[in-house]
Amino acid sequence: MRYRLRTLVFVVPLVVAIVFSLIVREILHDHAVRNLEYAMTREQVLELCGPPQERPNGDEWTWTYDIWWAQGWANVYFDDQDQVHGIDIESPFDGL
Repeated sequence: MRYRLRTLVFVVPLVVAIVFSLIVREILHDHAVRNLEYAMTREQVLELCGPPQERPNGDEWTWTYDIWWAQGWANVYFDDQDQVHGIDIESPFDGL
């Protein structure tokens, strides 16, 4: 009986964490930045996602978004013709 209890103490939190991670990934999947595509223009990106929170330089725009207590971000990189040529999306739960 003692071994079953120890197993439950370790297995149950692990299962809860995995389920939580899957739910959060689905929430992130619905976020507008997940719908970005290569070759979109700046205007199309603005229509889809709204104005970015940061513009470290003209060719990189950053959006941050909150999910409960954690924060994720998306970086979009534009080429010389103002089209998306790079998308980097980081989930706060990627390590789970």
